[in-house]
Amino acid sequence: LPPGGRLVRDLEVPEASGIEIAIAGTGTKANDAELLISLLRPDTGEQLFQLQLTGDEIRMSKLNLPLRGIAPAGERIRIELRSRGVEASFLRSEMAEGGDPLFVRFTTSPLILLQDNPDGRVFQNLNALPRFYPVWRTRTLGFEELLADMSFDPANEAVLSVPPGAGIAQIAAVPADRRNARVRIVNYAASLTEIETTSDVPFLLVSSEKLTPELRIAINGNVVEPLEINGMFAAAAVAPGKHAVRFERRIGRGAWIPSMIGILLFVAGGGWELRRRHK
Repeated sequence: LPPGGRLVRDLEVPEASGIEIAIAGTGTKANDAELLISLLRPDTGEQLFQLQLTGDEIRMSKLNLPLRGIAPAGERIRIELRSRGVEASFLRSEMAEGGDPLFVRFTTSPLILLQDNPDGRVFQNLNALPRFYPVWRTRTLGFEELLADMSFDPANEAVLSVPPGAGIAQIAAVPADRRNARVRIVNYAASLTEIETTSDVPFLLVSSEKLTPELRIAINGNVVEPLEINGMFAAAAVAPGKHAVRFERRIGRGAWIPSMIGILLFVAGGGWELRRRHK
């Protein structure tokens, strides 16, 4: 792969958790050099995953890309490697079809190595639930009941703290063979997460965000009431179609009023105490 070059290979995903690409060696790197590794949909070009390595980070003997939660078995994906100022060599496959003869190996381990830096290695646990994901199965339990329920499956269901409304009932009524939704984080910051969702059916967008008064959820700019799930986390019902969802945490919202009252009382009390001592 020469500087400015591109390697592409399309393949069908088997039952696997990740993809491994061996690096035979790297060459000249410019100051702003980087290597972009992407997983795409061959028919639409939609980006499913991207790993961006700078020149100093391209020191590993292999690249690991996650598949679990990104591309299910039986689906076709495109692996794309783009070089910006980096010369890299990869193992060649004599049996490759669907593009360049790039050798890849599918892995089943839930742990994949993303980066190997001088200060340490960065792994991703593919068995860990994502921060945001869709579910359709719901039920209602109290917090103590939830803790005692050994059958609770957070990957496939959400436990509500209050009885569900009509919208949740419609979500639960979606047939199992139509339960499919794509959830993609497009922006992630300390107090704001922007998500793009696409689905032909309604679903419950589950999050690992703790439900507190500071949290506000908006869908296409319209603020919606968050639902408390799994004892302490926030979720939102999402209608069919393509939507922009925002989870925004407004730190300190409304806290300035009681804080100001407390300061005024403290100052007033201090002044009264000084006057009393001088009498």
